[in-house]
Amino acid sequence: MFENIIGQERAIDQLRQQVSQQQLPPAILLHGPQYSGKLSSALELARVLSCKAGEGAWSCGCAACVQHRTLDHPLTLMTGSRYFVQDIAACAEALKKAPMRATVYLFLRSVQKLLRRFDPVLWQGEENRLTKSMTQLETIRDALDGIAPEVDLPPPDKLDKRIQQILEAAARIMAARGSDNIPIHTIRSIAYWSHLSSGDSHKVVILENAERMHDSSRNALLKVLEEPPAGLTFVLLSGNRAAIPATIRSRVRPYAFSERDGDQTKIVLRKIFRETEPRYHSIRHYIMQNAYLSRTGFDMLARQFLELVLAEQNEQPAQRLETIAAELNEAANKDGYRYFFEELSAACRRILQREQGQPFQASLPLSLLQGWQRELVRHQRYSESFYMRGDLVLQSLWFAMRKQHAKVH
Repeated sequence: MFENIIGQERAIDQLRQQVSQQQLPPAILLHGPQYSGKLSSALELARVLSCKAGEGAWSCGCAACVQHRTLDHPLTLMTGSRYFVQDIAACAEALKKAPMRATVYLFLRSVQKLLRRFDPVLWQGEENRLTKSMTQLETIRDALDGIAPEVDLPPPDKLDKRIQQILEAAARIMAARGSDNIPIHTIRSIAYWSHLSSGDSHKVVILENAERMHDSSRNALLKVLEEPPAGLTFVLLSGNRAAIPATIRSRVRPYAFSERDGDQTKIVLRKIFRETEPRYHSIRHYIMQNAYLSRTGFDMLARQFLELVLAEQNEQPAQRLETIAAELNEAANKDGYRYFFEELSAACRRILQREQGQPFQASLPLSLLQGWQRELVRHQRYSESFYMRGDLVLQSLWFAMRKQHAKVH
């Protein structure tokens, strides 16, 4: 069991031992950075807990494991936000690069992670909220038909067309979503479902990015965690353990996931994504360089923006800012602005840490970098919460960062 998880030996050993000894608590928290394998581990845990053979081997042929490998098991629910389009695009590249059973599973599961968020169980009584997404969901299901581990893949040109249809539909779904929050109606639906009989089969609920829940959702979840039904395991995933309220943290057992080191990253890229190029320093770096998301790459766009902030006083940035904004607007349905802000924040941290390969070698005061980070947070809120036009956000951010820079130089 858990043999397909790369790295995270300490957390995985704990999970393996506690499952084997039947000491796993009814609610756990897997916390750590993005791309550290939290969801993969949660899905593997769900499969192991459901395995009818009792061994939990990845190749197990029991009905439950067969369903879990394609993320079709009805007694495992998934909700919460995720980088769906980015994940699907990266897995699609692996499938096109090396079409084989393993990459078919990889791509199929990446799409299913999105589709399972629309499980009818999660939307009981709230079906009208899905109206905007129904056409796109049907498009994805139609395009996915015939892409399966046990059948021959369509010819390359037809496969490319189907992948493009899936990516475009997924991007439209993400553009239509209201927020990253897990809504209270979803938690209430899960609570009701959790008390329904499932015979001797185990139920698993996976809540991704659980720290983004609003107070109403947290309170509803807390009521379930206080008296969890038998035969049910809650798996909360979070990139920030401290952002989970103490009342919930007290009712879950934590398992820490760490950033994968260079060797582990290379193994993941080679074995999972079939990528052997040495230029990628992290899994995030690899995924963010996907041409479907951005022609230039979000890290390069962030570098270009910082160059404008640090340029000579007589530099006129309007045209270059418009060029950056135009590319981000193309990627808006794919969370383009969010990833641009994340790369910009990461670039500021690299300057602070004086890492090799940083965009700029200039010495910048700590107070300036901290001020820039505050402006990034403020302007990201303008973009995501107030829906301010992208080019205006960039202009405002450039002016604010430039003004702070002028004060110290």
